[in-house]
Amino acid sequence: MARTLGYARCSTNETKQDFNRQKRELKKLGVKDDKYIYWEYESGTKGMLMMWGVFSEMERDIISKRVKSGMDNARAKGRKIGRPKLDKKGLPEKFFKFYDLYKDGQFNITEFAKLMNCSRTTIYKYIQMVQ
Repeated sequence: MARTLGYARCSTNETKQDFNRQKRELKKLGVKDDKYIYWEYESGTKGMLMMWGVFSEMERDIISKRVKSGMDNARAKGRKIGRPKLDKKGLPEKFFKFYDLYKDGQFNITEFAKLMNCSRTTIYKYIQMVQ
């Protein structure tokens, strides 16, 4: 059996404000008992920031599930997921053009990376593959 739940909020404590008006409105909307009303004494800024956090987390979970579902669907169709494997044959020709000059000591790793327009980590990975 579905229950109708309610949410009531006041920006100050119960000695300064009461929930009676909100309670009456919630009961008109179908909340049968006070135990199904969530009461909160917080400023609107705090309740709203918390709600944004909840919605943000929920959206992240939905996106994650959607991405995983799409990847599973692609795999089921025989598609490969992820970055393609790189071997020595797949290295850019530009790398081999500069590699011999690097081995001869004409420039260092940082300069090599700049010539290749990539990171030093990538250069180290390429060097490891050709040795």
